[in-house]
Amino acid sequence: MTKNKEKNRYLDDAADSMAKSARESQRESELLTERLGRLKKSVDAHQLPRRLAKKNNEINETDSGADSYGYGVTMALEMFVTLAVGVGFGWGLDKWLGTRPWLTIILGFLGILAGIINVIRITTPRKQF
Repeated sequence: MTKNKEKNRYLDDAADSMAKSARESQRESELLTERLGRLKKSVDAHQLPRRLAKKNNEINETDSGADSYGYGVTMALEMFVTLAVGVGFGWGLDKWLGTRPWLTIILGFLGILAGIINVIRITTPRKQF
């Protein structure tokens, strides 16, 4: 008979533990739902001015920090690559023709000029038809 009592007590303890765990899980779920609601309200509050500006066509859809960063990286690469190509071709021609360092200098300056022209081309707004 004592074994049955022990089993019953063990089962009661297990049931109490499961009920307690279920109550705790329910409370955690409620807390997370409340926090999610607060976060949604916060995000909506921060996005509302931008949505209104988009709605009123005050900002361009592609106007973002990532786009600005992309343009900056593109311009830096244009300058570097055009200079490197100019100096590389100048050095190769100088070595081949034996005119060191004149073609390297001249083609280096032409590379810088090409880079500046490319940066101007990138930053100039295009006409939309």
